[in-house]
Amino acid sequence: MDGDFARHLLPGLLVFGVGLGAGAVAGSIAALTGVPERDSGVASGINQAAFQVGGAFGVAVVTSVAVSYANGETAEQLTNGYQAGFTASAVLAAAGVAVALLVLGRGGGAARRERDGGGRRVSDPASAPARR
Repeated sequence: MDGDFARHLLPGLLVFGVGLGAGAVAGSIAALTGVPERDSGVASGINQAAFQVGGAFGVAVVTSVAVSYANGETAEQLTNGYQAGFTASAVLAAAGVAVALLVLGRGGGAARRERDGGGRRVSDPASAPARR
């Protein structure tokens, strides 16, 4: 079992880095879109807490899976554990995508409901221009 950093690890690390950065930004945008200005601090705090709890949960699950499948300290046993951990990561990611698609399929959230007649975003419905 010979491995090469540039061939076996670097591509995955590059995809992971770009995906993590883009995912965090997209998640923040999705969580804060359509939130009234007066509630934006609370929404941002909940969003950050969810990212932290989700990251801790993911690390705990993947580490538990990897350790349970690595029944020893030989290279082959550790590789089996890491493969199981990566599989668990893929399953968690697929579950996250499924939940996101399910939530988005329920009407698009608050952003769609808070459009006024001219298509402009309304941060506070009370401040929307009166319709005639």
